[in-house]
Amino acid sequence: MEIGGLFITRMIILTIGPLIEAASARPAQYVQQLLFRRITKNQKSMWDYYKSEVGKPFFLEMNTFKLGNVLLMAFMFGPGIPIMFPLALLFVIFNESSLRFQLAYQCRTPFKYSSAMNRSLIRLCAFMPVLYSSFGLWMYSNRQIYDNAVIPKSHKNGL
Repeated sequence: MEIGGLFITRMIILTIGPLIEAASARPAQYVQQLLFRRITKNQKSMWDYYKSEVGKPFFLEMNTFKLGNVLLMAFMFGPGIPIMFPLALLFVIFNESSLRFQLAYQCRTPFKYSSAMNRSLIRLCAFMPVLYSSFGLWMYSNRQIYDNAVIPKSHKNGL
């Protein structure tokens, strides 16, 4: 498989991932509740019942990491593979909508997060146009990428 196909496959998997996670979390929570009720028939404490009824904890770090990963891939390889930008837009839309759905219906109340993680992602996003322009300049000026022309090196001493 070519490297471009690998990047596109990675972006498609990252784009579909939040939808699969949102669709599978509620049935998994339901199965957990059924198992808890079957195992602890008469031994329920209030805390155990609460733990079985609420959803999974909400981890913002992984979602921020995925967003940074998708944006970096789109800005680094977007000049050579333009389909990366619509896939990144789809990821942002799907991820944001599934996060809101999961937070509202499937997850516990999140912990108090500081805004340091968001500030570091915004600082990283400030350098993405520089990455885009530098990789774009290299890709657009390289004849091997678009013309498929290989320029041979000059051989020294006939070797």
